[in-house]
Amino acid sequence: MLTRLLETAANAADAAQSGSNGADLTQLTNILDWVMIVLLPAVALYLFYTVFRLRRDRVLFDNKLLYPGGCTKDDCIDPDGFIDYILPRLIIIGAAFLLCGAFTALVVFIPAMDTLVCNILEIVFPIAAIAWYSFVSRHAAREYWGV
Repeated sequence: MLTRLLETAANAADAAQSGSNGADLTQLTNILDWVMIVLLPAVALYLFYTVFRLRRDRVLFDNKLLYPGGCTKDDCIDPDGFIDYILPRLIIIGAAFLLCGAFTALVVFIPAMDTLVCNILEIVFPIAAIAWYSFVSRHAAREYWGV
């Protein structure tokens, strides 16, 4: 898979140097970079808001990022235990998204960092963070919802 990714990136670089298809690809990657620069910190701020509200109120509230798929706040077996479990993990995923957004901004604004390795990392880091949070969420579903 990595070989295919590198070949695709090399072909895209060749196309960028040779003609208009490369210009279209460059515009697309610029748009995607800006989406990542805006979206990742926005999600991080929403996660930090969730942490703040959970710490302040110590009650579960409606939030799409907080609960595992198919679980509702009303079905939680141990709300206090879930809050204690999820708070540090929300801080970690929020910080990871914030750092991923900052890394993407560095890659965009500092031309020396615009390398294939950095471009791959700016995609791999958020995907790894989402995969980790999915694992954490699945564990919470088994532990606090009995699913």
